[in-house]
Amino acid sequence: MATQKFASLPIAYGTATTATASDTIATGLKKVTAVIVSAASGDETNKFFFGSIGDQAGTPAAGSFLLVSKKDTDADAALVDATTFGIVVNWIALGN
Repeated sequence: MATQKFASLPIAYGTATTATASDTIATGLKKVTAVIVSAASGDETNKFFFGSIGDQAGTPAAGSFLLVSKKDTDADAALVDATTFGIVVNWIALGN
């Protein structure tokens, strides 16, 4: 994990490895205002990754975000929680 300033807005970035369908990722920022996630390794099972900043007061705690892993079930593409983990995901978080 690293932090820098971008146009006076702190930015943190790093990689995380999924362990559950919703992992809490600490960024090193005081508060996260936006997050972007992208799979770094290919996986045919888990196809969708999302970052959720929540309310920054409870879940997740201030300075963290939830890395959510989903997969589709069949031809109708209904999303359900992932069941395969160990996937490396890149992330970028902005905040203060």
